[in-house]
Amino acid sequence: MSHISRRDFLKLGAFGLVALRIQPSFDEDASQDTGEIIRVASSSVSVYTQPWDKSRIRFQRFRDEIVHVYEEVISPNGPGYNPLWYRVWGGYIHSAYVQRVKYRLNPILSTIPGKGQLAEVSVPYSQSMRFNRYTGWSPVYRLYYQSTHW
Repeated sequence: MSHISRRDFLKLGAFGLVALRIQPSFDEDASQDTGEIIRVASSSVSVYTQPWDKSRIRFQRFRDEIVHVYEEVISPNGPGYNPLWYRVWGGYIHSAYVQRVKYRLNPILSTIPGKGQLAEVSVPYSQSMRFNRYTGWSPVYRLYYQSTHW
């Protein structure tokens, strides 16, 4: 594994900040605004009829499903340590096992430096792949929103 010097790291950081300042952000284009969305971050979450864990469960949402949020609700019925619920299609989801995400599309790079490049996942998730000349492309693991990878 090649190491990057402190000086090279500072240069790359400065280039990144300049690039962020020059390039318009995807979020600034109101015509492409997707609204608030969440990703289910556990094996499943329940969709309740009311923002209360004692109300009737309507159905389940499963890992990595993307759900549109209509509003945030602070429930007087709690739970006390985290009373935040999301109103979604069909009911309410508690905020404990979901992740707020966005779609921020980035320009495609034509080249990557030989030393590698740090990248941030700017969509809810992405499937990483590995190429083997004998078996071809195969999935490795998922990379999640706002995580960074070389």
